Amino acid sequence: MPDCMPAAIYIGGKLSKKKREELRDILPPVGDLDEAIRKREAFYGEDGDAAWGKLEELETFCRKNKLTYRRTSNAKYEWDGEVVFWEPGLKEPLSNRCTQEGNSYATYERLKLLLKSHGTLRDIVDDLGRFEKRIPPLELKAKKK
Repeated sequence: MPDCMPAAIYIGGKLSKKKREELRDILPPVGDLDEAIRKREAFYGEDGDAAWGKLEELETFCRKNKLTYRRTSNAKYEWDGEVVFWEPGLKEPLSNRCTQEGNSYATYERLKLLLKSHGTLRDIVDDLGRFEKRIPPLELKAKKK
């Protein structure tokens, strides 16, 4: 049985109307898909009891349908918090440790590796900045004429 921990996700991009109900069926229990679309905002949802703090089916759906997302999961027991970001053009999702508030951070070990490779503070800031990209509004694709 998996450890369950809170997870939150922002989703944005252009969704085909025929995929709307499929998306609705796999969204976390907290969040309003129709309101996000109506207000032209990124969808925000939460699951207080996600297996391993992940939303695997939803994240797979987002990648398959080219929807940008940022998922965070809280730390619990021996598990660190995690932030995951994906947008069209990335082969794989980006992942990093994060605080309970969803802020990514660099560990001491990571900073030592950076120094060893002659990296700079700018390299670390740029790397962590990838997890702070703005998620676009979630909108329905217009029908082609």
